[in-house]
Amino acid sequence: MVNYPDKYIVLDIETTGLSVEDAEIIDIAFIEYGPGGIKQDEWHTLVCPQKQPPKHILELTGIQGEELYQAPVFSEIIDEIIGWLGYINKDCPLDTYNGTKFDIPILIRHIGEAPPAHCRQLKDDFCHWDALTIARQRLPGLASYSMTNVYEHLTGLTHSDAHRAWQDCLCLALIWEMIKDLNPHDALRKALAKTDQDPIVHKALLSLQPH
Repeated sequence: MVNYPDKYIVLDIETTGLSVEDAEIIDIAFIEYGPGGIKQDEWHTLVCPQKQPPKHILELTGIQGEELYQAPVFSEIIDEIIGWLGYINKDCPLDTYNGTKFDIPILIRHIGEAPPAHCRQLKDDFCHWDALTIARQRLPGLASYSMTNVYEHLTGLTHSDAHRAWQDCLCLALIWEMIKDLNPHDALRKALAKTDQDPIVHKALLSLQPH
């Protein structure tokens, strides 16, 4: 079993789209946690994009256009972001959900596009854990590995405030606390017990058992 650090920082962003190449950040949050999953510090803000977000993004997030126009642009918050990233190391890693393919590349692109005085590289000891990868390892057989579905599977609760950065950070932290020490074999046995009345799903899960 991997030993995970007691301290960590969770990150989540909301964007104008799903393209890593051109999506703009419109909502960002960091929350620092200490031993036992106790919140230590937090910071979050809306971000004014260069282009108006599509209507479906505003509807999905519940963010009002007027809120974004009154928010700071990315260059005005970059020092705060660099400050948070500066705390990241093997003893206090950054935790995301699908951040490997989405949040981190977009954030790095934004930093790289900022005025030259602010362009800095992440430290060599920058440490990142992606909870999506761990969820796939520890919770075999889920129909969906969306953060909402994993959260609801683990807690039995509804994540009603999805697609807002600060709320998703809270959701992610709870997932992390529950999943990091979860034994995948135990999780599979529980999943099998829940599906014994569905032969197709049960057979599919059986195929995942270690031999």
